[in-house]
Amino acid sequence: YVLQNYGGEDASLAFESFHNNKKFVRGHMGKLYIGDIVDEEKELSELSQDFLRFREDMIKKGFFKPSPMYYTLSILHIILFEALGYVILYQFGIGWLPWLACAVCLTIAQQQGAWTQHDFGHRSVFNSTRLNRIF
Repeated sequence: YVLQNYGGEDASLAFESFHNNKKFVRGHMGKLYIGDIVDEEKELSELSQDFLRFREDMIKKGFFKPSPMYYTLSILHIILFEALGYVILYQFGIGWLPWLACAVCLTIAQQQGAWTQHDFGHRSVFNSTRLNRIF
């Protein structure tokens, strides 16, 4: 996405926004380097300046710090809905209403699992890139 939309332009804001471990990512950036931004092109639009102020405020408030408790509860939530779907079928049989309730539970579990995997894929669950890669 970034390469398609910022090709030949300064993508510094997008890079800063989406990469927590800049040292790790910069190791892979050499093949993408095409040159430096000329000073007159470094001027930020008013919208970009607002975005930077907003981002700095959110960082100061701790919104970008990983929360192990959140991900623990999220995984437990996924397991609970997965188990609940099967328990509903076991307890109430395979009629259309139990089947529908089971489908809703399993859909919630799968969707929450997808978002959790998405966060793991971005390596934003743990402070350590190594731990994120393991899980």
